[in-house]
Amino acid sequence: MEKSRNHIRVLDVLKWLMRLYILFLAGFYLATGNLFNAMVFSFWFLATFTIYFLREYFRKFIHYSFDFLLTLAIFLHTLGTALGIPSLYTKIYFYDSMLHVVNSVIFTYFGFMILYLMNEHKVIKLEKKHMAAFAIMFTLSSGAVWEIGEFLWDSFVLPDAPYLAQGGIGSGLEDTMIDLMSNTFASILTAIALLHLTYRKKERILKKVSKK
Repeated sequence: MEKSRNHIRVLDVLKWLMRLYILFLAGFYLATGNLFNAMVFSFWFLATFTIYFLREYFRKFIHYSFDFLLTLAIFLHTLGTALGIPSLYTKIYFYDSMLHVVNSVIFTYFGFMILYLMNEHKVIKLEKKHMAAFAIMFTLSSGAVWEIGEFLWDSFVLPDAPYLAQGGIGSGLEDTMIDLMSNTFASILTAIALLHLTYRKKERILKKVSKK
């Protein structure tokens, strides 16, 4: 029990360090007169609390790790776009694809675990293969919404952004297709791994997790 509590404390510390980093960026841009970027990073800072507020209403169905994982996903995105151009998205060729893989793993885990916890509390009754199928569709849908957001952002908010000419985030059809394929493969592999945990008599792992 004590080991588990220490694990939670470590995640909480890391989570707040990531949040403080994003808040620092918002303050930095505000101090340098870049109000637009200050607003963007303030939005991302507030977005890291999404799970916290949802947990207040859906405590039974939201695992404590969700808060950390969503903060991690937002942190990695802000890390890639912070402090001007060129960003990590343009400096590191595979950074964008890596983030899509990481985020797909996270969102597939979200989708699967939410249904798993609902099943544990007798709210629904689903076979685990159906949970896995939902988790994959949830991730692919989230990825498609993100790509639409990238297109709208690049087309209407920052159409002359330097990173578009440098082949950065959301810079073309090839980039979009690579992102969607990354989402697809990562979500399928993650779903298979989650099924393996349950079907190979390792149910106790997820049951232990669900009681946190």
